[in-house]
Amino acid sequence: MKDAEPTIFPNLPLYLSRNTSKPRQPKVRIATDEKVKTSSNELPCTSGEFFDIDMNSAHLNLPSHHVTPSGTSMCSNCKKCASHVTERYVTNRKIRRQNMRMKELKDKLREALIKIKKLKQQLMVYEDLPPQLNRVLSQAKRNTHAKSNTGIRYDPEWLLDSLLIRCKSKAAYRMLRDNGYLPLPSIGTLNVKIKALRPEFGFDTTLCAGLKKKLEGFPRNERRGVLMFDEIQITKNIDYRSETRTMIGMVDFGDLTTPEQRYQEGDHALVFLFQPHMSGWVQTIGCFCAAGTTPTTVLAKLILRAIILLENSGAEVDGLVCDGASTNRAALRSFGFCGEINKICNSMTNPCDDKRSIFFFCDTPHLLKTVRNNLLKAKEFLVPSGTVKMSDYRVLLQHDLNPTTGLRAVPKLTEMHIWPNNFQKMSVRIAAQLFSNSVAAGLELYKIHVPGLKDSDATIQFTRRINDLFDLLNGRLPKDGIRADSERDKLAELEEASLWLDNWERYINTLSEPKQKQFLSRQTCHGLRITLKSALDLTTTLLTQGFPYVLTGKFCQDPLEMFFGMIRQSCGGNDHPSPNQFLYAYRLLSISNLVKPGRRASVHSHPLNILLTIQSIKPQHELCPFVPQIEVLIDDLLLYESEESDAGQERTEHDYNKSQSTDAILCYLGGYVAHKLKKFTCCSDCVRTLSAPNSFSSATTLVEIKTKGGLQLPSTLLSRLIHLLEVCFTKFSATPNTNIYNDILNAALISPELAKCGIGCEVHMTSLTARCIHFYIATRLHFLKKSINRSRASRQKKHKLSKVSKLT
Repeated sequence: MKDAEPTIFPNLPLYLSRNTSKPRQPKVRIATDEKVKTSSNELPCTSGEFFDIDMNSAHLNLPSHHVTPSGTSMCSNCKKCASHVTERYVTNRKIRRQNMRMKELKDKLREALIKIKKLKQQLMVYEDLPPQLNRVLSQAKRNTHAKSNTGIRYDPEWLLDSLLIRCKSKAAYRMLRDNGYLPLPSIGTLNVKIKALRPEFGFDTTLCAGLKKKLEGFPRNERRGVLMFDEIQITKNIDYRSETRTMIGMVDFGDLTTPEQRYQEGDHALVFLFQPHMSGWVQTIGCFCAAGTTPTTVLAKLILRAIILLENSGAEVDGLVCDGASTNRAALRSFGFCGEINKICNSMTNPCDDKRSIFFFCDTPHLLKTVRNNLLKAKEFLVPSGTVKMSDYRVLLQHDLNPTTGLRAVPKLTEMHIWPNNFQKMSVRIAAQLFSNSVAAGLELYKIHVPGLKDSDATIQFTRRINDLFDLLNGRLPKDGIRADSERDKLAELEEASLWLDNWERYINTLSEPKQKQFLSRQTCHGLRITLKSALDLTTTLLTQGFPYVLTGKFCQDPLEMFFGMIRQSCGGNDHPSPNQFLYAYRLLSISNLVKPGRRASVHSHPLNILLTIQSIKPQHELCPFVPQIEVLIDDLLLYESEESDAGQERTEHDYNKSQSTDAILCYLGGYVAHKLKKFTCCSDCVRTLSAPNSFSSATTLVEIKTKGGLQLPSTLLSRLIHLLEVCFTKFSATPNTNIYNDILNAALISPELAKCGIGCEVHMTSLTARCIHFYIATRLHFLKKSINRSRASRQKKHKLSKVSKLT
């Protein structure tokens, strides 16, 4: 093959035996003589001076007369022309680079637009998420951008949600946080927030201020509601609150507490809660500690104060809801409550507006339970249409149970409906299932075949009547609401039910006295009549004032029962929380209800503004706010004593030879007080007056036994002051009360021995003595409440049962 490279390999492939390509030579454009157009000023070079030029580095399109025959040199007179050509070449390179840069930027812009489109699609998905999930995502993003764990800042609403999760279960909280399922704060952060709540018994003015801020801009229909109140049982337990210097756990009705009640430990908590007619939020406004049930006179005054407080906060109270307790009825009777058939009174005049009325309601679920309990007690009800027998339900259960096939007409009917125990009698669900349409249908089915149900027509009618009555008074969904233009006239049904109850009572009054017992109890009958009348009147009033519908389920105290359930659950396995536990859970849930927007509300207030309002009104307690006041009280006493005493005269020391075990314990406690007080002074003279040299005696026996070289002995002055405070403390420790701190302090201030017990130098004697008095009283009260709570028989019994339950 021509021009093929020789090879020693036969049958070589064709592509290896082709002609080799020649190297490409650089092209130099040299204009021909025909194309050169020279003017009179452009003559060929004759100077003979040349300089070298690299043709491969720059493709210069020069005329032929500017290039030597060899093509490698240029005359010096042509430098100006060569520079112009070079600038043109550089400019073209810059243009090409900028074009390439623009292309890269366009590609990046196209990618950015695609990312923006995807992000918009993701944001559209996030907008459809519930607000709780959006809050979780925003907090997780905030935690991701934090530089360290100490730099994380939490949203106020998310902190409240975290506190609620912590109240539900501490173990679940740790699991969710440690595994990273939720961006939860640490337990220490939550404890700081809980301590900042500082809850107390009484009407909470800060919550009412936040409620007023929340209701700004709400329409009038969404500010109207009912006020409900009830009591929850708590465990007897006292706790010393250092910020307010009071004992928590004693009876506390505010300024309505009598001096005798301050020495009683509380075992019930009274809570007031407001629920609007239209929105799905509820709000507590106050709680009080009582020993047993709240006295009638005190309860009536608290109800009036709660109504006035809500009206001043922007809410409008249309009704009062409570259960059928005797004290609640007695308190309502002071406002005119009466359920007699001929002189019924179901409302009172609003104390803040004479043109509006407040209607009384008895809790419908409680009324349903009392009707069932009355039937269990009487065994039969005499009605105009016949006799309602409890035995009919027993016969129905006996014949409906079919162990062979398992087929049942009334599958929910069990023995607990017929023979309930004390706990099952408190269940609304069991009572509602007994008086249901399914039970009535079962009675009609078995009446044909079972001889014992031949005369069950009255029982069937009574069961259906109670079922329809409960549905009328327990509407919770908009579809179940009472409307003015509805096809089903529920207002007429309420009126007909009230007339049925009146006719039933008139029929019973015509019978003999023994047969009159086969009727509802007096409290149940009056409560049911008042509730029916109030539901009819209030619903009619609301419908005429612009309400599209009325939910009668809003006239029940179920939200308050749910509130109590959350408090019990937040305290773990303890069904009855202590007063301190109740206060913290109450405060936490109250702020959470205030901040979170309600369902079906047309206006949503900003939660951060509400929290800022609460924070600005809440009092900020200092570390020891009462110490300066003690300084003022004892200043004159110590000054008077220092003027009378000689500078060189030493005070008489305590006689340790007469000390016994009490003095040894006080000496040990005095060393602890001296150690603590040294942190509050930098004066060396004051420090020397707190501790004594190691002079051991009978009073220092306990210190000698327990010391390992670091325990201190109190000075003579400090020992004298501690003995005085202990004597004053012993006077009131046997009968603790809410203001026991002030009682002990007053006893110490009026003691003539206080003037001889000043500690510290002359400059700091007043301040150091005041701090010692405050610290010792607070310390002793702390240990006093621990010893009282530990010695309770109920606590010991519960601890013993808890251990037995773990062994079985």
